[in-house]
Amino acid sequence: MKELFNDILGIDDVKGAIFIDDNREIKIEGYNTVPIPSLNPMDLSAFINAIAVNEETEIHFDNLRLYIRRIENGHLLIMTGFDTQMAMVRLNCDVLAPLIKAQFEKPTGLGRFFKK
Repeated sequence: MKELFNDILGIDDVKGAIFIDDNREIKIEGYNTVPIPSLNPMDLSAFINAIAVNEETEIHFDNLRLYIRRIENGHLLIMTGFDTQMAMVRLNCDVLAPLIKAQFEKPTGLGRFFKK
């Protein structure tokens, strides 16, 4: 599943990407640098709940920029440097959102018996 993040991680100065579902579980994560030690999605849940009404949020810290994108079944968190082209990140998130939805969507009806 990490290969879903290959395009985003290929953008210059992107540090990492995480997908957290609506149950606050980390489903996919990928990093270009050393991963954040002991990242607990529950630590982020109050933060995500506070910004859940926004479709997208961009937060600037001293040494990185955090881009949070609400998608249908969770949140994408993209950690970048300040030299990242955010238009490319947004474009890749637009492409990635339906792929993640399809990856974690539960099949219903007769479709669950017939896999592609």
